[in-house]
Amino acid sequence: MTKPDIEQLRIAMKLPSSASFYGWLIHNPKCGDFLHSFKEGQLTTETFWAATPDKGFEFEQFEHALETYQLLQLQSKAIIVAAFNLGEQLMIADPADIGDVAYRSLDQTQVSKRRLH
Repeated sequence: MTKPDIEQLRIAMKLPSSASFYGWLIHNPKCGDFLHSFKEGQLTTETFWAATPDKGFEFEQFEHALETYQLLQLQSKAIIVAAFNLGEQLMIADPADIGDVAYRSLDQTQVSKRRLH
């Protein structure tokens, strides 16, 4: 998986120049939730999911999101998405669909300033 181009995504989504890049998120499209955290045990790893993108892990670096995605073996369950902040809402896009960007608007109550990496 190669690092997607943020500017190409912004253009494909027809976002205004005022839309800032929020981060990379790990998204379960089937359930509509976002990876919040995980806890590694001796035998298992637990994952915790959040209903909204502002409560999920936000990775500044695509490589860190990919590393976590692979570590947690989420290939059959989730995708890595790019999120852009439009002030009152976040727009997310699956970089795999850059030719025909699949995105959706998600209401956002509060943008977390927490960065993991």
